[in-house]
Amino acid sequence: MNLKKNILIVDDEEGIHYVFDRYLGNKFSLFHAATVDEAVKKCIKEQQIDLIITDIFLEKDTGFEFVHKVREMNKKVPIIIMSAYGDQFTTDLIDNIKATFDCHFINKPFDNDEMESLIEELLKKS
Repeated sequence: MNLKKNILIVDDEEGIHYVFDRYLGNKFSLFHAATVDEAVKKCIKEQQIDLIITDIFLEKDTGFEFVHKVREMNKKVPIIIMSAYGDQFTTDLIDNIKATFDCHFINKPFDNDEMESLIEELLKKS
């Protein structure tokens, strides 16, 4: 029986997936997607995603579209949004997403220990 929590990582940068695999792969079951469509399919296929981590800006879409689609399917799954951008547009977009869809935010590049602590905190609450 697999007791590991399932985490979906949505980012179009392969390096981010590598970082998560390396630091969290032994502790959690990680699923990866690079696009919103791929991520939505994984949410439907896996059905038991315990937490989602998504970049705010993906190659073809934004994390906003993805978070909106997730919340239509599951209102309770914890979501962490990441971004390397700090401009006013991005800040406003993130604030809107956090307020509208009850999400959490972390800057990229992130501290691995900080990310792991946030993940564990959110999984305990869910």
